Amino acid sequence: GLTIASLSDYYNLFEWRTPMLVKRLRVNAVTTYSGGGGTSSMYGRLYAVGANARPTKLLYDFGTFVGVPILSSTGIKATSATGSGFYLQAGEYYLDIMPRLSGGAGTPSLSTFPQGYNSGRLGYGTGIGVGIAIKATSGSTLAGDPANTTSLDLYSPNQLFFTLSTT
Repeated sequence: GLTIASLSDYYNLFEWRTPMLVKRLRVNAVTTYSGGGGTSSMYGRLYAVGANARPTKLLYDFGTFVGVPILSSTGIKATSATGSGFYLQAGEYYLDIMPRLSGGAGTPSLSTFPQGYNSGRLGYGTGIGVGIAIKATSGSTLAGDPANTTSLDLYSPNQLFFTLSTT
């Protein structure tokens, strides 16, 4: 899985093939962060790919994942679908996950896939040929525009497993 730390942005490059409106983001937590009155929250964002192949312009802020503390249990975690959404055209994008952890214990992680492909109107599974995650430190709970690229570096050779949907 993709091990995540507080206030770091985890950008996942992916290819999208079927134009559709996206409003909700889902990921799968495989290990938890809890205990000792700990709190956890997680934010999801969509960024454009810049000419330098780095995340640049904020395209859509999915907001906070529903449930607090979000990483106190394993399983599927989702943002609400209350916003207006973003019409995702075919192309390459960065998905950003940014956790905020405080006062608990554990090393939370999210599901990944080494390779595979599943893109379409039912959502997106994982990328082929672009399956990497890069990490930037000094993240913020506010969606940055342009993207936070502080100390940007390759973090994982595996793609985060996620789905995007309208509901």
